[in-house]
Amino acid sequence: MTKPPPKLPATIAALAIAALLAPPSTAVAQSPSAAADAPGAAPFDERLFGGLRYRYVGPSRGGRVTAVAGHASHPSTFYMGATGGGVWKTDDYGQSWRNVSDGYFGTGSIGAIRVARSSPEVVYVSTGSDGLRSNVIVGDGVYRSDDAGTTWRHVGLERTGNSGALLIHPTDPEFVYVAAIGNPFAPTPERGVYRSRDGGESWELVLFVSDSTGAADLEAGVIWAGANDGPVHLTRDGGASWTEVTPPGIGPHGRVQSIEVSRHDPAKAYVAILRYQLGDFAPYAFRTEDYGATWAWITTGGNGVPEGHPVRVVREDPVREGLLYLGSEFGIFISFDDGDSWQSFQLNLPVTPVTDIKIVGDDLALSTMGRGFWIIDNVSPLRELNRAVADAQAHLFRVRDAYRLRYRGGYGERQPHRPEYPPVGAQIDYLLASEPDGPVTLEILDSAGALVRSLLQRGGGCAAGA
Repeated sequence: MTKPPPKLPATIAALAIAALLAPPSTAVAQSPSAAADAPGAAPFDERLFGGLRYRYVGPSRGGRVTAVAGHASHPSTFYMGATGGGVWKTDDYGQSWRNVSDGYFGTGSIGAIRVARSSPEVVYVSTGSDGLRSNVIVGDGVYRSDDAGTTWRHVGLERTGNSGALLIHPTDPEFVYVAAIGNPFAPTPERGVYRSRDGGESWELVLFVSDSTGAADLEAGVIWAGANDGPVHLTRDGGASWTEVTPPGIGPHGRVQSIEVSRHDPAKAYVAILRYQLGDFAPYAFRTEDYGATWAWITTGGNGVPEGHPVRVVREDPVREGLLYLGSEFGIFISFDDGDSWQSFQLNLPVTPVTDIKIVGDDLALSTMGRGFWIIDNVSPLRELNRAVADAQAHLFRVRDAYRLRYRGGYGERQPHRPEYPPVGAQIDYLLASEPDGPVTLEILDSAGALVRSLLQRGGGCAAGA
C-alpha cells in the first residue's frame, strides 16, 4: 500500500553573500573528471517537504537584483542594489521600497552592499555590477553612508570599474575590503583586492594577479578571494601574503561566482564557478574540508543537479551542518548530506536564475535574475528531517515562537506585482505517514496540561475548535 504525500506548511527570510576564516594549505586535489558520479545517501522523498512554498516579496521595480544587505538588529530593514536602478531600501519587511541613491551616486549599477555589524547606520556600497556582459554598466567606485542610507559620500576607487564583493570588519566599521573586477572591457591595473583602514579615506591594493584578472567574492580576518577568470586565493595575514587554492581540473577563465565558508568547520568551504560564458554549461560546485588543499566536485551531473545547470551559489544552513542550498541558472536544489547528493527544491518557484541565497534565523530568502525576491518562512522542519522522521508514523516538528504582526496586505486576490505576505499566527508543522480516516484535531496545552485551544484540520487548512 503506497503512502500518500506527507504534509508540511510554508515559511520566510532575508539574504546576502559569503563569509570568512581559514588558514591556507598546499595543493593537490581531486579533479572533476576523477570525481565519482555515484550519488551519496538516497535523497528524501520530495513529498516530505512539498508543502513548503516560496513567497514573492518584490520589489516591483528597480531592475535585476545584484546585491542585498541587512542587519540583525533591524530585521525589517533591507537594502537592495540593482543592475542599473541604484540602491533601494525597505523599512517594512519588503512591503514597500524607495530609492536612496538618487542624487548621490554617479552610476545606477551596484556591485555589493554591506551594513557594518558593529554600527548599523554605516553602510558601504561598491558600484558596478559583477554580472559582466556586453551591456554591463560600469561603476564609479565606493560610496559610504553614516546615517543608514539617508545621505552618501563618495570614498574613492573610482577607477576600479566593477566590483564583486565588499566586506567590513565585524568590530571596526573603518576597516573595509573591496574586491575590484576592474574595467570590464579592457586591461587595467585597477583590479584585485583593496583594503582601507580609515573608512575609505585611503586604499591599498593587497592582492593583484594581472591587469586582466579581477576579484569576485571575498571574506575577512582570514580571506577567501575568487577572481572572475578562475583563480581562488586564500590569505591568513590580512592580505600581506596569498596562496592560490583553485580547485584543480576546472580549466582557465571560469568565473568564481560565490564562496561559502562553513559556520560549523573553519576548514570547510564551498565554491561555485561559472563557465557558461565559455560554452561550458556543466554545474561546477566544489567542497574543501582542508582550507583548499584538496577539493571534491559535488555537482558531477550524476548526483542530482543535472548537466546544463550552471551553479551560481551554494549556501550551508547555519544550524544543521551539511544541509546545503544550491542556486543554479534554472532553479534551486537541496542536499541533506553535504553535497554528496542533491534533489530539486523548486516547489512553486518559477524557472529563473537563483543568484543568491541567505538563511536568517529560521527563514530562507533568495534573489533571482528577473523575478525579484522569494522567501520560505521557517525552514526548521528541514533541519529536523532525517531517516527516522521520514519513516515515522507521525511527527510534530518544533514550533518556533510566534509574534502578533499586522501586515499592510489589503483585501481580495493578490495582484501579481504585489508582495505576498506571510500567514498570521503560529505555524505548526506535522507529518503523517498515511492519510487519516477523518479530520485531525490538534490540541494546544499550557504548562499545566490544561487545554488552551484545539484546532481541527480538514484537508488544506485548520479551523479553530473549542
